[in-house]
Amino acid sequence: MSVLRNISFRLRNVSLKLRNVCLRLRNVCLKLRNVFLRLRNVCLKLRNVFLRLRNVCLKLRNVSLKLRNVSLKLRNVFLRLRNVSLKLRNPALEAACDITVLWSYSSSSSQPEGQTGIMWSRGLLQQVVRHASNIRQAGVLFDVDGVLLRGGSVIPAALRALRKLVDRNNKFLFPVVFVTNAGSCLRHHKAQQLSHLLDLQITPEQVVLSHSPLQMMKSFHNKCVLVSGQGPVTQIAHILGFQKVVTIEQLSEQHPLLDMVDHSRRPTSTSCSSQILPQIQAIILFGEPVRWETNLQLLIDVLLSNGRPGCVYDTQMLAQMPVLACNMDLLWMADAPSPR
Repeated sequence: MSVLRNISFRLRNVSLKLRNVCLRLRNVCLKLRNVFLRLRNVCLKLRNVFLRLRNVCLKLRNVSLKLRNVSLKLRNVFLRLRNVSLKLRNPALEAACDITVLWSYSSSSSQPEGQTGIMWSRGLLQQVVRHASNIRQAGVLFDVDGVLLRGGSVIPAALRALRKLVDRNNKFLFPVVFVTNAGSCLRHHKAQQLSHLLDLQITPEQVVLSHSPLQMMKSFHNKCVLVSGQGPVTQIAHILGFQKVVTIEQLSEQHPLLDMVDHSRRPTSTSCSSQILPQIQAIILFGEPVRWETNLQLLIDVLLSNGRPGCVYDTQMLAQMPVLACNMDLLWMADAPSPR
């Protein structure tokens, strides 16, 4: 009996151990099941990520297709612009036409047929530019007052049109010259003023003032000329080539009794200047003077006395002394509300 009892105890212990082993195996299986469930969740999340990435790729593909379509449209636009530029054969035609319209508009303020002038000038300029482009490089002449500037202010539309005439380095694409009726300044001063106002590099060679053509009138350069105007008129005359220059101030000092309009400037004595002026052979009018009464009186005296204002009027003159008037534009607007 004791042997059987021992065997039964041993079997019971073995069964308990087996039961423990089974429980442990069951726990291991449960843990493995949890691991597999977690892996399954990870796989599902990865699947969702891949699906989202796939959607993003599809959207990017659609965007790339749209960009490709836009690039094709832009290419077509550039090709059309290239064809237009080839037909025009002149990159400055549009800007030149804009400037002509501005000029015509500024002129239309005093002309009732301004609109007709705009259309006529635009068509004429197109023909001229096309004809010039077939022969040689075209150029543009700009008036300044009323076209590019009004007084000391830049006309905004003119500034935009000028931008079409320069390259990326702010240099003109073809010859450009600025023409103005101003005559009381030097060329390099006017070039500096225009460069500052227009924000462009303008050289003195690109500026033509009202007195610039006098350089070509060499037959007067050796004659004694009387100059009228304001500013550095003597310096301007010498730069233009005139050798013998007399100013209104020098003439008034030589003949003080002739300038009698301003009572406060009348001489108190009859003493004359020690400087003897030669006979005046021509008159140059650079522009409007400051003292109109003095200039007009002395100019008339010089004309009627044939260049000898201290003498009696010459009533037997066969011809009038030459008068070189640089600027005949006596009606202008500047910053005033109306042309005056």
